[in-house]
Amino acid sequence: MNRSNCINPKRFGTFPLCLLISCCLSVSFYLGLVTHCKYLITPVQTISSLAAAVNLINPNQDIKSNITCIETKQLLNLYSTTVCIHSNADVVSHKIATDRIWEERYVTRLLRILIRNPFLDMIDIGANIGSFTMFTAGALGRFTLAVDCYLPNIERILRAVQIENVQNRVVLIHNALYSESGKYLTLSNGPPSGIELGKATQQNFTSEYIVQTIRFDDLLPILLEKRVQSVMIKIDIEGSENYMCETGSKMFELIDIQLVMMEWGHVATILNQTNTTKQIYFCGGISSYTLWQPYDIDVMMMNIDTTNCSFNAIPIYFTSMAGLGSHWVLVGYTSISIATNISFTIYASSWVNWNSTEMVANAQISLWNVNWLGIS
Repeated sequence: MNRSNCINPKRFGTFPLCLLISCCLSVSFYLGLVTHCKYLITPVQTISSLAAAVNLINPNQDIKSNITCIETKQLLNLYSTTVCIHSNADVVSHKIATDRIWEERYVTRLLRILIRNPFLDMIDIGANIGSFTMFTAGALGRFTLAVDCYLPNIERILRAVQIENVQNRVVLIHNALYSESGKYLTLSNGPPSGIELGKATQQNFTSEYIVQTIRFDDLLPILLEKRVQSVMIKIDIEGSENYMCETGSKMFELIDIQLVMMEWGHVATILNQTNTTKQIYFCGGISSYTLWQPYDIDVMMMNIDTTNCSFNAIPIYFTSMAGLGSHWVLVGYTSISIATNISFTIYASSWVNWNSTEMVANAQISLWNVNWLGIS
């Protein structure tokens, strides 16, 4: 199957992309056969205006499979949760069974980010068995939208959600992100942690190795109904990350996506597989702390010039903050205003009781630069 990625390394250079955190996940081998069924959705879980292809899982659905669950290691001396695993032949599951944690460094970093930003919710695309989802929702209590294409993974997340009694904090979706909604694709018959999308099939039902596709924008009604405004995204879907960018224009427009955590391991191998990849262009830079100006009583602003990128159309802009310290007290700087193909404007305020003059002064002292990225 032709697969592409939304990031083209043209103009990437040494740009310090603080917005994206590289997250490399291991590949494993899976043994064991389990009988599965497609879950039915009760009216309680029905979201208005949801696309027909979106397979929204009933969080109270009974699980008939024999599934092993464990309590995780405690992180930050406070947070632990439940994760349900595959057999020990699966590397991720074996690691969790042995050490009671998977990718401790990244999960801890994610928790720190969410703790510092109490307004942020979570989208976990390629949730696997929920080693991130169960910490964000089960341990931290943050709303989490979890998506995975592999039914045995969905079952394990569902069991863990029920054990932790966080059905009201997790929306679980059994679909694959793709360029079109409603298609049926086969999945690779391999380890759960390395499942990839395969070819289209004429079979019109889901099973362990057949999944229905959705576009990223298809998930927007869920976030709107849950009144989610700002999120961070963790995405790991084995080289299909491009579909998030290609099919999420409304999502990026209406939801304040402050950070994307993804792996880069597949980029080099899929760059030239499709024409779509060759047409996607990105350009980024660093705008100096000297550009901050007072705007309102407690708001400062920055106009960012992107003329040098020569965008042919208005791109999707992303921003993140960098500095010597205290920039984590700022809010709003990821909300893009007055975007054109040659510039955009951001506004920032603080949950510390600073006026705009004090914020600009702190920006000068602590070198609050803005890292930005445009994708067109």
